Amino acid sequence: MSEPLGRWWNGKWGRIARRRVDLDRTDEGFQVTARDGDSDGEARVWVLPDEETARRLVADLTEVDPADPLSAQWREMPLSLYQRPSELD
Repeated sequence: MSEPLGRWWNGKWGRIARRRVDLDRTDEGFQVTARDGDSDGEARVWVLPDEETARRLVADLTEVDPADPLSAQWREMPLSLYQRPSELD
C-alpha cells in the first residue's frame, strides 16, 4: 500500500506533451514515478530510502529547463485529488 506525498504536473494536456511526477511512501521506501504522456506513456520508477533524497529527485525532475518547452509550467497538484474519502477524515 502507498501513501501519496506529492504530485506534480507540467501543465500540458496533450497525450504526448503531458508529464507527471508522483512521490509516494511505500512499504519499501519512498517511490518517485516520472511519467511521460498519458496513462499508457513511459514511466520511470525509483525507490529511495528516505524522503529527503526522494524530494531532491523530484526537484531535479521538475526543474524548469529554458531549452525544453515542456518543462516550463510545473505545478504541485492537491493531494486531495488522489486520496480515498476514508483518508481525508
